[in-house]
Amino acid sequence: MRALTQTFLLSTMLAFAGFAVSCQSASEKIAEKVVEQAIEGQTGTDVDIHSKDGEMTIETAEGSVKISTKDAVWPKDMPAGVDPLAGAEIVSVNVSESPVGKAWSVTYTGADIKAVEAYETKLKGQGYQTSKFVMGEGATIGGEKGGLVVSVMFSEGTAVLTVAESKQ
Repeated sequence: MRALTQTFLLSTMLAFAGFAVSCQSASEKIAEKVVEQAIEGQTGTDVDIHSKDGEMTIETAEGSVKISTKDAVWPKDMPAGVDPLAGAEIVSVNVSESPVGKAWSVTYTGADIKAVEAYETKLKGQGYQTSKFVMGEGATIGGEKGGLVVSVMFSEGTAVLTVAESKQ
């Protein structure tokens, strides 16, 4: 699990470099190899990377991470009852899967603190045990119910909705 977490964090930083490369096939392959070597050097884990048209998939023996800036839309496989953040625009979606569960991360722009607070109220209404931390114009809310954990981090018009679903 540690290697997958490290892979996810490092790959998020490096993915943008891969996406910036020209769409030519040879350039994409070179970018994939550079990112693979960087991740393998940091984690000691073999990885396989595939990128095409604004999407990058990183696979390890523990699971996979899919990073997409191509189709910034609400994931079709998001768990039932988890809704998008109202009034904001989705700018990127990341999905990762491992033997212990699956996680989604949806980044928004144009979000506001009132929408984040309303999201916490909605989670409470659905039976989640919630927590909230507000400081100035930033906030973090979270909710847990069964094997599902939902959180929203907000600052300066940007919000990240993260959902983690345990397979156990």
